[in-house]
Amino acid sequence: MGTNKKTMLPVIPRARVPEVLDLIHNHPTGGHLGVAKSLEKIRQRFYWPQQREDVEDWCRTCDACASRKAPQAKARAPMQIQPVGYPFQRIGVDVLGPLEETKRGNRYLLVICDYFTKWPEAFPMPDAEATTIARHLVNGIFCRFGAPETIHSDQGRNFESALIKELCELFGTSKTRTTAYHPQSDGLVERMNRTLVDMLAATSIEEPGEWDEYIDRVLLAYRTSVHHTTAATPSRILYGQEVRLPVDLIYGQPDGKPQQTTSQYIRQLRQDLERLYSDVRQRAGMEQKRQKDWYDKHARGTLFEPGDRVWLQIPRNSKLGPNWEGPYWVLKRLDGCTYRVQQCRGKKKVVVHFDRMKPYAERVLRSTRVQPERKRQPPARLRDAILTRT
Repeated sequence: MGTNKKTMLPVIPRARVPEVLDLIHNHPTGGHLGVAKSLEKIRQRFYWPQQREDVEDWCRTCDACASRKAPQAKARAPMQIQPVGYPFQRIGVDVLGPLEETKRGNRYLLVICDYFTKWPEAFPMPDAEATTIARHLVNGIFCRFGAPETIHSDQGRNFESALIKELCELFGTSKTRTTAYHPQSDGLVERMNRTLVDMLAATSIEEPGEWDEYIDRVLLAYRTSVHHTTAATPSRILYGQEVRLPVDLIYGQPDGKPQQTTSQYIRQLRQDLERLYSDVRQRAGMEQKRQKDWYDKHARGTLFEPGDRVWLQIPRNSKLGPNWEGPYWVLKRLDGCTYRVQQCRGKKKVVVHFDRMKPYAERVLRSTRVQPERKRQPPARLRDAILTRT
């Protein structure tokens, strides 16, 4: 049978509560345990009013705990749609590598993809320096397809260099970027990279050191394959007709093209391209809406405003290292889900995605809070007597 044993506990003054909480939770012997365990230790040893509220606030605002623990419901911003209307209006660029060095000294691959036609380009490179990338952009893209309105890339040092910035200014091209550690910001190029690597690996499986010899043939295979979003091949969208493949040279192509004069061919080609572009825009819009509707079902979290303090998720360098860094000030909301933030205790500024942020809880001690003055009421029997007399 249990015994109703009464224990005398010391009553802690409000001014000493932070000291006790620090010893119970923050001290190495406290282990930064959660609310339940910390509260039980305190109740076994001390008493003061509103213990649970104090422990909850203390654990919630503990920087060491917040730098390790993920929020209960991870933030996820709604999908942002970037519509495009014609070929090479907007292109995405990325660098793959380092790969296995070839006999020609190539270790990197500059991958470029057009957002409208899904047309891919890839250039083997010995290095990933800005000068090498700029040369391929000018010779391989600008001189063949014209300067795009927008180039989208990650925040790599080579893409953020002064040379690339000057190149874009020279050709009147705007430069946008993904947020760090958030590859979803450029899904088209990321998918293209995976597909290209798989195709290269399978094609050059017997000669992995010669992958740069196979790149043009792999690109031909991709350009002549129907893309699920556009329901057409990149070649047909760009040129208005399909490209002849080696299999066509062996077995021939179906007849059915009427004899046309040059003017008739040009007129028919223009009509076919206008109709095809309209279909591509419609299908791309429907596919973007479908993906957004599905993605946004899992969107959660409140958007931040300038002046808010936040934690920033960082890649884990070790199992014992922090997962979050902060606090940071929110300086500006750049678009629907990206922000420019700055360290509160430094000058470091970064552009981050909403999905890598969580609110920073600032600790406010109850002893410093202004408590509303409570009006003391007389006992009920006295109130009744007063009411009776009046």
